[in-house]
Amino acid sequence: LHLRFEQSGNQKDIENATQYFRDALQLLPPGHPTRVTPLSGLASCLRTRFGSSGSISDLEEAIKLYHESLDLSRTVDAQSWCLNELAGTMLLQYDQHASWDDLEESIQLHRRALSLRPFGHRERATSLSNLANSLLSRYKHQGDVKDLDEAIDYYQDALLIIPKNDPIRPLALSNVANGLESRYGYHGRQSDLKEAIGTLREALSLSPPGHVSRFMQASNLASCLGTLYEKDKRLEVLQESIKYHREALSLCSASNPERGRLRVNLAEMLVDEYRETKDMKPLDEAVDFLRQALEDSPSYHPQVADILSVTASAYLAYPTPPESLSISKVDEAFALLQKAASHPTGGIRLRFRKSFKWATLASSHKHNSRLEAYRSCLELLDQYVLTRPSVISRHQHLSDVIPTAVASDAASNAIEMGKLETAVEFLEQGKTILWSQLGRYRTPLDELHKVDKELAMEFERLSLQLETAVVSRGPQRRIGASLEEEARAYKRLSDEWDRLVERIRKLDGFQSFLKAIPFGVVKQASIVGPIIVVNVSETRSDAIIVRYGRPLSHIPLPSMTLEDADRLSLLFSRALATGTEQVRKRKVLMILRMLWSDVVKPIVDHLRSSGVELGSRIWWCVTSKLSSLPIHAAGPHKGNEPNLPDLFVSSYTPTLLALLKSSTPPSSKQSDSKSTTPSLLLVAQPATPGQQQIQSVRDELDIVKSIIPSLDILGNNQGIRDDVLNGLRTHRWVHFASHGSQDLGEPFNARFHLYDKPLTLLDIIQARLPQAEFAFLSACHSAAGDKNTPDETIHLAAGLQFSGFKSVIGTMWRMADIDGPVVAEEVYKYLFRRTGARGDGGLVDYRDAAVALNIARKVLQRRGVPID
Repeated sequence: LHLRFEQSGNQKDIENATQYFRDALQLLPPGHPTRVTPLSGLASCLRTRFGSSGSISDLEEAIKLYHESLDLSRTVDAQSWCLNELAGTMLLQYDQHASWDDLEESIQLHRRALSLRPFGHRERATSLSNLANSLLSRYKHQGDVKDLDEAIDYYQDALLIIPKNDPIRPLALSNVANGLESRYGYHGRQSDLKEAIGTLREALSLSPPGHVSRFMQASNLASCLGTLYEKDKRLEVLQESIKYHREALSLCSASNPERGRLRVNLAEMLVDEYRETKDMKPLDEAVDFLRQALEDSPSYHPQVADILSVTASAYLAYPTPPESLSISKVDEAFALLQKAASHPTGGIRLRFRKSFKWATLASSHKHNSRLEAYRSCLELLDQYVLTRPSVISRHQHLSDVIPTAVASDAASNAIEMGKLETAVEFLEQGKTILWSQLGRYRTPLDELHKVDKELAMEFERLSLQLETAVVSRGPQRRIGASLEEEARAYKRLSDEWDRLVERIRKLDGFQSFLKAIPFGVVKQASIVGPIIVVNVSETRSDAIIVRYGRPLSHIPLPSMTLEDADRLSLLFSRALATGTEQVRKRKVLMILRMLWSDVVKPIVDHLRSSGVELGSRIWWCVTSKLSSLPIHAAGPHKGNEPNLPDLFVSSYTPTLLALLKSSTPPSSKQSDSKSTTPSLLLVAQPATPGQQQIQSVRDELDIVKSIIPSLDILGNNQGIRDDVLNGLRTHRWVHFASHGSQDLGEPFNARFHLYDKPLTLLDIIQARLPQAEFAFLSACHSAAGDKNTPDETIHLAAGLQFSGFKSVIGTMWRMADIDGPVVAEEVYKYLFRRTGARGDGGLVDYRDAAVALNIARKVLQRRGVPID
């Protein structure tokens, strides 16, 4: 009866089969040796009936029965069969609720089943394909490309096993194609999409009309053709996609749960057909399909988010002013997008993508929900990145998957609407996401300890465990089950931490614990000097000046575009790589002049006209590729006209919060320590394995020794990584005179080269240095970020600042060996100028470092050192 139902679809057959198995179970009490047969049979019937009825209770009962069957199974084949069926049912349940635990259990069970079906086993292809299905679902949930690659490998392995005349070969071909289409969505390789379409055409040719899997092959080919249309916008491709979507829908029974998805996919293509032809008929038909899909879908089903999102697109596609719809439909469209972004079973990856769509469309339509949309998008972006179990994988995720300009676009919309404070808040929330997430594990808990000491101690314990797990992972990750064990352990720990944070937020006065910090707090950073926030996006460029005790100032920068910033960054990197000094100087000067005219001069004019004294210290907080450019050196560089360094002393900060933390007034005990000469650790490494010798390190060492009385040196073969780390913990000041290197593709590979092994950025991040004050990095590329995520500010100088150093001098590019001693001499001469005679603020103050560096620059300039 069960088999006949699968062939004929007669509902009476599956109902009778289900009842007969229930009757059999009544005759075989627990412990009976043959009870396993009706148990597994009933479970299979319930799972099949779910496919036609959509009843969640059928799935839940089937899972329970499969577990009982597995416990009673005595042979390897019986166990592998139960594992496979149970895993598939868990995946079905995941499809209904998007429960992460269901998906993880499905993958574990499929791996166990595959291990019991070695090469040559008749069901190995089935297990390979089913495991790949679950891995592909996890990729779609979280976006980890390793899951996708592994799924494709398993799909292809299964296809190799299946004979060409086997009736399940069309399904195997379709699986491979689905994986390839997903990989095209990740990498954008045209070859993947072309191969996917060819594979699906072969699958369809093996599934003639009347074939049981014809509707599935037609649906998959239609979807893949739709993806191709998105790329090349050819009408004939769109029409072929619609043709196969219609065929698939016509072959899908009214009770099949897949019918809703097919309606949504067809509706999406019909909206595109309207855009191509301006014929209202497909647009009206699309809205009707979407209405039916929504009516037939339970409110908790994950596909509801897609229905809402596509419906919004359909509403917004109607001509303006709409003739068949009232203007309120536009507002309704954005209300639907908001619901899609917050749908509870959509999964974090899907919700982020829906919120990004909401924000993008609201921005293009100038809708009044756009700031709310971007706020949602930034919150979900943070949660989405947190799903990655290591700081390296989080960065890879940001680099490969996440749109890079979300925060800048959000800020531009806020500026356009006159919401300057909101613009700053968006940038604070969307820049340096990785550092912000790590910083949460080091949140000061003084006030929490006073209210609930146990909660504070528990938070410290979990935070330390999470930070260790997130930071200690190297770039090479293990694959297979071990990776999943690590991911599950991280998720358990992360979930426990999240629950603890919610408990803390229920305490009086802690409702905002670890939430986005409002402008009213971060603006206090401007007590140390004006902060110039420069935002560059695709639509506009602006500067916002934050001054202590004054309203925000807005300066439009119409001459600077995002394309200009990218181009200048590329020109600058190429200029530094140019062979001759004369050519380098000419190219660098051209860039500095463009920065001056398009960005810096309008800001300087405002600062001077608003009463900021010449020689004052100012702070630059910039976005996009501007962060890789020497804004501090901008100027006309012509005759006697002053350049920026002649007018103001520039420093950089990635965010206002970072500056606020580094400039927070010290306690009285620390203040006393600043009035005495700090001990300095000097790491002098002229010759390290695999690196060219630095000739000037000895001169630099002698100069520093002559100026600073309290000095500890780790030189030559004393440059042991562990000793350097210990030295960082016991010294408030540190000076590195060594080789530094930065990997622009993987910035967490940045390192100082030492005698035994490198001191990496990850080593520095793990160090906790609450007493640290000042670091001088006389090493190349110590403040150079990466090319893919410039707003993350990932480099050695940022790592030292995160670990506790309040002021850091670093280099954005390669420096000449002979310049290091000159800069060090001038900087330390100024910092230690009051040694022996107590002055205001104490003998030595790290906060004078920016002025000292500006003096060193002038000395280099007088000596004729090239601008580059």
